[in-house]
Parts: sequence; structure tokens; C-alpha cells
Amino acid sequence: LALADEQQIRIEHLPQDFLLDLEPAPGNDCRSAPAHATTPDNQPLHVQFEACHGNISHLARRLGVSRNTLYKRLRAEGLVPG
Repeated sequence: LALADEQQIRIEHLPQDFLLDLEPAPGNDCRSAPAHATTPDNQPLHVQFEACHGNISHLARRLGVSRNTLYKRLRAEGLVPG
């Protein structure tokens, strides 16, 4: 809103990664089709985190959650510093 001044807010006013969570990513690794609130195939979160080589954006897309939500979960499990 601050960057748009009094103009209508458009895509160029948003951060570059704003739409990343909405775009499906191709591939058969951690970027495969999104899952829901739990981890795919009932695998523990740390296994999925390792499979994505620590890539928060990719794992968040796979789980179908925002990166902020994923960071909270990772902190709760001690996988990232809090």
C-alpha cells in the first residue's frame, strides 16, 4: 500500500515471491503436487524438509501452506532456529 501511493494496488507493488505459493511447480521431487495440512504420504515433517534440501518455498507449496505457517511448524519441531 505504501508503494502504491494513491494508485490502485497492482502486481508490481507486491513482493516477487508473493505468488509463489499459488503456482504449481512441476517435477517429481519435493515440488510435486501440493498436499494438505499434513505431510505427504504421512511422512514426518523432517523427512519432507530434508527431501526439499531445506527449501522452504518448495516444501510450503508441497504441503499447501504458507511459508509463515511452515516456519512455525519447523520451529516447533526444532528444525530451524526460532
